[in-house]
Amino acid sequence: MFDALRFPQFRLLWAGSLFTYAGHWIHQVVFAWVAYELTGSGAIVGAVLGFRAIPILLLAPFSGVAADRYSHRTLLIWSSLINALTAACMGGLLATKDLTTWHLFVIIWIVGAAHVFDRTTRQASIQDLVPRFAVMNAVALNTIAFSLMRVLSPALAGYLLAWFNAAVNFYIQGLLYVAAIVLVSLIHFPKTEPQQREGSFWQSLTEGMRYATGDRLTRTLFLFAAVPFFFLIPVWNTLLPIYAKHEFKVGPEGLGWLFAAVGIGGLLGGFVAASLSRFDRLGAVQIAAAIIFIVALTGISVSPSVAIAFPFVVLAGIGEMVTTASGQALLQLSAPKAMRGRVASLMQFYPALISLGSVVVGIGADLIGARGITLA
Repeated sequence: MFDALRFPQFRLLWAGSLFTYAGHWIHQVVFAWVAYELTGSGAIVGAVLGFRAIPILLLAPFSGVAADRYSHRTLLIWSSLINALTAACMGGLLATKDLTTWHLFVIIWIVGAAHVFDRTTRQASIQDLVPRFAVMNAVALNTIAFSLMRVLSPALAGYLLAWFNAAVNFYIQGLLYVAAIVLVSLIHFPKTEPQQREGSFWQSLTEGMRYATGDRLTRTLFLFAAVPFFFLIPVWNTLLPIYAKHEFKVGPEGLGWLFAAVGIGGLLGGFVAASLSRFDRLGAVQIAAAIIFIVALTGISVSPSVAIAFPFVVLAGIGEMVTTASGQALLQLSAPKAMRGRVASLMQFYPALISLGSVVVGIGADLIGARGITLA
């Protein structure tokens, strides 16, 4: 289950990911809290948080080209350094009481830009640090790190807000990114081959687009992996609050337990994916996980109470994580070495599909109810 951690260079990358993801999730909680305290408007908070998606969508293709052409160590260090500096800047603005609404939009844009380069490069680095047979295991361990911090960091952020002021929280985030920089600086990445730097940046960009749209295998894997992000995963953000309030009538406490179940399922799913990493037919794993995901969501839709729905939510979280990890591994394994970064950048479009799917699911919930749209 922890096969890839036998390789010391990947071990450093994975440890750095823990600090990076911890900083990311603490930022999510504290930034939203500060934005609402500053503006007092849910609409503005939503606009600020949604603004983060713009640099991710615009810069994803560029992040892939950069990962194929330039040093992975340099890209990861600069991404974490930018995150550390913006966290320090946010803390300073809060400490001096100079923070205004326009600062929020600027800072979230910078954080989104750094995020897309970090995630693309981190994913593209996996095959450089482990042999081919350990790629699925390494991808699964990366999802475990992400899910573990997804469970622990928001709770930690809440306590940090209670113990200290928000400015101190941002300084702590900065220190987490500094720790990630230290670990990444110790990694020995393979040197970029000369042919990967041939031609201009724009030629590499168009070449990557032609490959992604023209290669049948890559196109098929990308589209199949995209299906859960559009049709299944939006259930969490959009429908769980409706289930908690109107179907199960458990209020915010019950909603908290439902979201905790998602995190628990995601963490368990990472371990399941890691244990299946030696299975030869990853496509079969992905299909089986997607079926489990669908069955679990069906179980949620027919559950009469939150207690009965809880294990189905956990099971759905497992299905989501195994589907995601196997899809990412297949995409990375299918890419030629010179295209790994540009193929990894395709995965940055998946969060946008969640947003689009949430719109569809939300409209469906208004028309036929949460249970009806889940079954549909």
